[in-house]
Amino acid sequence: MKTPDLFSKKAAEILADRAVKLGDFEELYENFAKRLTLFLGQDITPAQSARIILEMKLSRCDVGGYDQDHVLDAANYLFIFGALKELEE
Repeated sequence: MKTPDLFSKKAAEILADRAVKLGDFEELYENFAKRLTLFLGQDITPAQSARIILEMKLSRCDVGGYDQDHVLDAANYLFIFGALKELEE
C-alpha cells in the first residue's frame, strides 16, 4: 500500500471482517471495560478500553519498528475509540 486511501480501504475491510467474526463492537468493549474495571479497581469506560488497546498498538511501532499490520490495527482501534466516544455523549 502506498497511499492513505489504500490504507483506509484495507482498514475498513479488516473492521468488516472482525465484525462478522467477533460480533457487536459495543458489547465487546462494554465487557472489556467491565473486566478492566474489576482488574484495575477503577472505573474504565468502553472508549477508554479501546484507547488502551490503541496505545498498545502504537507502542508496538515504537518498540518493534514499522509493520503495516500495526498501522492498520492502530487505525481501526482509533475508529472504534471514536465510535465509542460518540456513544458516550
